[in-house]
Amino acid sequence: GAQAYPFEKNTPQGSAERRPEPTLTTAICGYPVLTLLKRTQSAVLAQHADYKYFYEKFSLSRAQLESLLTQHTSAGGNATVYDMSCNWIKDNFDTWKGMVQNTPPTGSTA
Repeated sequence: GAQAYPFEKNTPQGSAERRPEPTLTTAICGYPVLTLLKRTQSAVLAQHADYKYFYEKFSLSRAQLESLLTQHTSAGGNATVYDMSCNWIKDNFDTWKGMVQNTPPTGSTA
């Protein structure tokens, strides 16, 4: 019959301890590194200049993304998506401040 295999949690720290060359991948299974893509609708970008600016500027390094993902409950952490996002915003002002612009509404005297 089938036998259960005790898979270990997929964390960058865990895989680095078990892989002879940890720079090849942080996945225990040896899957290639995947590129994450941003998606949006061109009509939304055309209508909202500030959103378009953010969309074009927003970027996370692989290390930043891995740090966020290891905090999530599904990776053994204790954070929800909301908690991770909120903490990242609070802790990384210098990173994201250049990604945001606030254009005053048309006709505004601000």
